[in-house]
Amino acid sequence: MSEPDWAKILSYLYNSHSKVEIWHNNEIAQSDKVVSETGLDPQTIENNLDSMEDIGIVEMNFFDIDISTDSGKETTTGVSYSLTEKGFDIAHERKLVEQQDLTNRSLVAITVLLVGVTMIQAIAAVQSVEGAERTFTIIASILILISVGVGLWRSDFFK
Repeated sequence: MSEPDWAKILSYLYNSHSKVEIWHNNEIAQSDKVVSETGLDPQTIENNLDSMEDIGIVEMNFFDIDISTDSGKETTTGVSYSLTEKGFDIAHERKLVEQQDLTNRSLVAITVLLVGVTMIQAIAAVQSVEGAERTFTIIASILILISVGVGLWRSDFFK
């Protein structure tokens, strides 16, 4: 599942510790870093920033820009968007959840590895056992494999 556009912009602001500054006729240019980092087009970024400002995740600030032209020096106004405290908290929580998900996936992978090693040991042990013990060990091993497989399938481990 792909991350929503607003989340990409939120992550950009959080991870880069910067602002989105709009200098080019109050429009984001295709060459701006936020465009390349998020993979979104300028209009989508602007629309999402406006929505994010409406709900208090980012704040908009105006600043003056001095531009040298053929006729002299002109002053124009630029716009910058930065995270509010609420936006920072949301971005931080999303980052923690992402890190926790990575940790959980690593633990699942280690558990699967340990189950695999245990299964190899069980198969080796079955070779020296006869009768009902052998049948019980084989059935238990198969049930463990099925349980691990179902658990991995239900957890979307391979997404």
